[in-house]
Amino acid sequence: MRSGPRSLSVFPVVRSASDPGCGYAFDMRLPRIYNRLSSATAVPQMKKRRMFRALYTSICLCTIFICLEPVDAHPRAEAGLLDLRSVDLSDEGIIRLDGEWEFHWGKLLEPPFPPVSGVPGGVSSIRVPRPWNEAMLDDRFLPGKGHATFRLRVLTRDNSRVLGIKLNQVLMAGKVFIDDSPVGTIGLVGTGPAGMVSQRRVGLFFFRPAHPSFNITIQVSNYHYIKGGIKGSIELGYAESLQSSRETLLAFDLFLLGSLLIIALYHFESLQ
Repeated sequence: MRSGPRSLSVFPVVRSASDPGCGYAFDMRLPRIYNRLSSATAVPQMKKRRMFRALYTSICLCTIFICLEPVDAHPRAEAGLLDLRSVDLSDEGIIRLDGEWEFHWGKLLEPPFPPVSGVPGGVSSIRVPRPWNEAMLDDRFLPGKGHATFRLRVLTRDNSRVLGIKLNQVLMAGKVFIDDSPVGTIGLVGTGPAGMVSQRRVGLFFFRPAHPSFNITIQVSNYHYIKGGIKGSIELGYAESLQSSRETLLAFDLFLLGSLLIIALYHFESLQ
């Protein structure tokens, strides 16, 4: 009997002609080796699948958390007035300026101007947020294209800190005034398609009001899209609160982008 380590037969073993079992015979160790190799390959694949599932679940949970609409128990604007004197902005953080805003259809008014009160050809108030073509004037819906001025008077406790105002979705150009001073623009407002420049972005502007009570005036024009007006909520808060919220959303966008890149690489590797 030959001593020493036995050779590993991967290919079929050929027997001699004198051997009663002449022909091809496969090494019985081959299935066990194959199973070991398969198991060694399957473990990393299983880990990748678990990581992919965990990443996918994290993306879904983060998206749901970001997109959930918080319950808004703050006062709402009524007839162009929002009273926030009972609200502590330090505790509440960011306030949505939803409700009825004073509304001047077909006019780009610069403050100061007198309040509207049943002016012919204009709408006394409009609900924000929503496109203005969902509002009615003289028993007819307003067209999507046009220009208008929105105004809201806000009453707060004090004016000792810098505030910020965030316009989430203005269609398709806007200019913001606090009292009589312009604080920011989105695109370029105009009274016709040749005089305006559309821009679709979030506007975040900071200001320090001269008095605890102040007016917010927003000129809006749209001649390039089927809908016009203020479609997204306008938010008010201390500058640091709005800046922190902005950074959180930016971090989430970067996380989402990186996660999608990892998923794409995983699927690309699976196809190899």
